[in-house]
Amino acid sequence: MTETVDQSEKRAAQRRRMYVSGHLPELFKERERIRAELHAAVPQLKTLTDKLAVKHLRNRISYMRQRLPLLAAEVKALVDERKALLETIRAARESAS
Repeated sequence: MTETVDQSEKRAAQRRRMYVSGHLPELFKERERIRAELHAAVPQLKTLTDKLAVKHLRNRISYMRQRLPLLAAEVKALVDERKALLETIRAARESAS
């Protein structure tokens, strides 16, 4: 009975690890896209003359500056979760031996 529980936990951990590993590249891409957009937006702010366009661009820059630390925290949490899942899988493997 405990063998079945260990195997089901191992499978669940493996599925979650695969999801986390697949989601990390998406977060890295989003972070790079936002960084590139931010680097392009800041100089553009100096060249705009339309007040409404300046307001929209400032709001977008503000959003990007808030989003980058959140993405970094999310990446760190997922990397930590992936490490914990790998330890769980390895422990289940060793206990099965």
